[in-house]
Amino acid sequence: MGSAARRATGLPVMTLDMQTSFIAPGRGVLLAEGRVLRAGHSVVFCEGEVRTEAGELVAKASGLFKPVKAKEA
Repeated sequence: MGSAARRATGLPVMTLDMQTSFIAPGRGVLLAEGRVLRAGHSVVFCEGEVRTEAGELVAKASGLFKPVKAKEA
C-alpha cells in the first residue's frame, strides 16, 4: 500500500493509520497487491490484499498515508 501511495503522489509517504485482518495461514508463494482508493492533497486512502498462488485470501488491509516532502539539507 505504501508503494502504491508513493507512486500515486510522486512523494515519500508516512503511514497515519493501518488496519490488517489476517484471514488464513500464508504458505508457499504469496502475492500482494496494493491499490489507491483516493489520493487527495493531504492524505491517500489505500487497500491491499495478500493471496496464495491459488487465489485464497490470506490477509486484507486498509491504510491512510500522508505525502511528505523531503527535508532540505
